[in-house]
Amino acid sequence: MQIGSSSLLSGALSRSMSDLKASFNTLTWQLSSGQVSQTYGGLGAGRSTSLAMHAQISQLQGYTNTIANVDLRIGTASTALTRLNTLASEQRSGTTLTNATIVAGGQTQAQIDARSRLDEALSVLGTDVAGSYLFGGRATDKNPVASADTILDGDGTALGLRGVIAERRTADIGTVNLDTSGAASVGRLNVSAAGGSSFTLAEDGTHPFGFKLVGGSTTMTGATISTPSGSPPSQTVSLGAQPTDGQTITLTMALPDGTTTDVTLTASANASPDDSGQFQIGATAAETAANLRNAVLGRLDTESQTTLSAASSVVAAQDFFAGGPNTPPKRVDITPPATAATATALRDATPTDTVVWYQGDDDPSVGARQSATAKVDTSLSVDYGVRANEPGIAKLVGTLALFATEVAPAGDANATARNTALADRVRTALAPDNSAGSVTAITTELAGAQRVADAAKDRHKTAIATARDLVAGVEQSDDNTVAASLLAVQTRLQASYQMTSMLSKLTLVNFLG
Repeated sequence: MQIGSSSLLSGALSRSMSDLKASFNTLTWQLSSGQVSQTYGGLGAGRSTSLAMHAQISQLQGYTNTIANVDLRIGTASTALTRLNTLASEQRSGTTLTNATIVAGGQTQAQIDARSRLDEALSVLGTDVAGSYLFGGRATDKNPVASADTILDGDGTALGLRGVIAERRTADIGTVNLDTSGAASVGRLNVSAAGGSSFTLAEDGTHPFGFKLVGGSTTMTGATISTPSGSPPSQTVSLGAQPTDGQTITLTMALPDGTTTDVTLTASANASPDDSGQFQIGATAAETAANLRNAVLGRLDTESQTTLSAASSVVAAQDFFAGGPNTPPKRVDITPPATAATATALRDATPTDTVVWYQGDDDPSVGARQSATAKVDTSLSVDYGVRANEPGIAKLVGTLALFATEVAPAGDANATARNTALADRVRTALAPDNSAGSVTAITTELAGAQRVADAAKDRHKTAIATARDLVAGVEQSDDNTVAASLLAVQTRLQASYQMTSMLSKLTLVNFLG
């Protein structure tokens, strides 16, 4: 007869063995995984620390990922801006007097190079990172700039830069009437016929076009040049006596781009009407005044085709490249009865009649840098937006486009002088610039944002390492402690199984014996 095991194995022993087995399994898993528990509940009092540190690590990793994206975009934008500065430097170096010979298509080599660099500059401004365009501010889903062909020549409906320049140049030169005996006009100045020993120059209205009288000086004894006055301003040149050979007169006029030009003429007893820069001393003061007046008129005509035309082109380009979706470019107002040659005002262009070269975001209530913002820490954000229409960038692109646009008509006697005047302005516009809004300043601001982001990344790296150490202290098991505990449980469990085995084999005979 065998005694039943159920009578010998108490419920307490059974539970004890189950607990030992559960402990054995847990310790075995801890030893193999290196973790304290598979659930937060098994961490005991350390679970709150673990939860908090995991949340912090997740947040910091999110900031780190954002910083990596910011680094990529800023790095790409900075490379593009550096290339723009290089293009400006190359064009400035190549735009010299020794590079002013017309070589093909009515253009100098420097102008041909300007077109190539314009194409590259526009390509640079169309840079995108994973389909997100860098130079459109908040408008990242499309190329923010038009093509060079569209910018220069229009799209078939809207006028491009070439047409806008031609329109503005006509408005600045005005009606040309080179009458040598009666009233004449050129460059929006009216020149009276000589009366006695004097003549008058007068602006033809109050408007932004053409020459503006500034004043003058003379070395001729008895001659006077009145200070410009009135509305519109006028000034009178009077000869009180006959000049002598070599004496000069200079008239100074302001140009639309803010520069000035001087018309200087020298008295000569042997000058002919074709002698540029001279006027012939006549038999009387009245005859000399008439000769001087005609020489001034001839020089004004030449200046209108050269320096005035160059200045006019510069202003037209500035107005054109100041345009954007919310900032219409300026055009000459030729609302009838006005014509381009008689216009007295500018108007806002529309997208249907004038190409808008920049199609990105130009919300005036948001700064360019603020058009792209990234949160890189709990209470820290960096601004890294860039717009292609920022002053420094627009100035560079506009200058390249301006120079590339100029084409000298065949047989134009003023082509070289006009090109020289334009080249001077191109070199000035492309000179190194560190002022606010310049390409260099934008690059510096982006570098500052990148430094802030990188500093935050370093802090996050340290904080993540610290948080992981804390998590490890709570979640990771100690192999030595677990091994010792596992050995103790194993010994107890083995003893319990042995006892159970002995009891299970116990018979009544063995028990009574």
